[in-house]
Amino acid sequence: MDCYDGDDHHQLASLPRFVGLALVGNPQLKCLSSNVWNMVSQTLILGDCPSIESLPEISQPVTGLTMLSIKGCRNLKSFPTGINNLKYLQILVFVGTDIESLPSAIVELDQLSHLELGSNKSLEFVPSDIHKLIKLSYLSLADCSRIKYLPELPPNLLTLVVSDCTLLQALPSIIGKLRWKELYFEHCPQLDPYLPQEVVLNFHNHATSNLHPQCVLQHSGSEIPRWFAYRSPNYASDSCPMLQLTLSNCTTKRLIKGIAFGMVCSSNVGFVDISIACVCTTTPVYWRSPNFGFGGASQSDNVYMWYDKNLLGTTLEGIQDEAKPWYERDAGLTVTFIFSLQPVKEEYAKNVKRIKIKSVGVSLLD
Repeated sequence: MDCYDGDDHHQLASLPRFVGLALVGNPQLKCLSSNVWNMVSQTLILGDCPSIESLPEISQPVTGLTMLSIKGCRNLKSFPTGINNLKYLQILVFVGTDIESLPSAIVELDQLSHLELGSNKSLEFVPSDIHKLIKLSYLSLADCSRIKYLPELPPNLLTLVVSDCTLLQALPSIIGKLRWKELYFEHCPQLDPYLPQEVVLNFHNHATSNLHPQCVLQHSGSEIPRWFAYRSPNYASDSCPMLQLTLSNCTTKRLIKGIAFGMVCSSNVGFVDISIACVCTTTPVYWRSPNFGFGGASQSDNVYMWYDKNLLGTTLEGIQDEAKPWYERDAGLTVTFIFSLQPVKEEYAKNVKRIKIKSVGVSLLD
């Protein structure tokens, strides 16, 4: 693609029109034509183009473009001028670039729901008025190692990722009030003393309600919260334990709809993608957590918690079977849970053994 910057209307009319355009893995690509914004109706992806240092100006309103994804362009130093002209943008991804700040005009993207800014090592500040993005539900600042503070956050945010923000010192007050679906705070050593307890408690209260079928919380810490009904003693192992849990006494059948699982562990692996699997030997129930990653080769303890309210009638094969709901049937019933670490890819199997599990906790949700 050339870098012609003229505004010949005949040329604009003859430009090809793509639903999506991906320019990936081209180390020779140094610039984009200013007309690129008029060539794509929905999705523009730019990846692993290290020679690109800037993007063309967006001089006029662009209709239709809903996703802009820039990844691995490590010499890209700024957002395009006029980014507020992407009026319909819903997903904005700038990962692994050299940007130092976000333009103030970003808060004018009133359709934006997903903002991903991970691994921008030079990024120091987030606009103080980012809370104006009222449709924003996902924000990731993972591995932005120069960020020290977060501004007030948008009121409808459901997912926040600030893992590996090693200089992050404080959290905004609203963080203990939002109805979170996912929170990721591990490997933030400057947060004192780890994640505030009111944030964890607020997360638990919303996770056990009916707001979201699945909720995830990951943060630095060394204790399973006390609200987990069944907690294992502390130990260090490279495998999940088998837990025999005596369920609480009850006089009537209690339909179990979900499970809350917590784990304290550390690792010395560079990265591994795993999930937690659970088999209940006395009922036809199989549960598996969402996939999650260990990274950073951190020896410090981290707490991982999942809440899943989709257990009804799940068999060992993961097939829904309404004829086999999971009940707590008798007073003092003992149920055996067998937990195991499951690598997402075969190549991660060896690394799983380098994850040390120190304690786990389980609660049943109805």
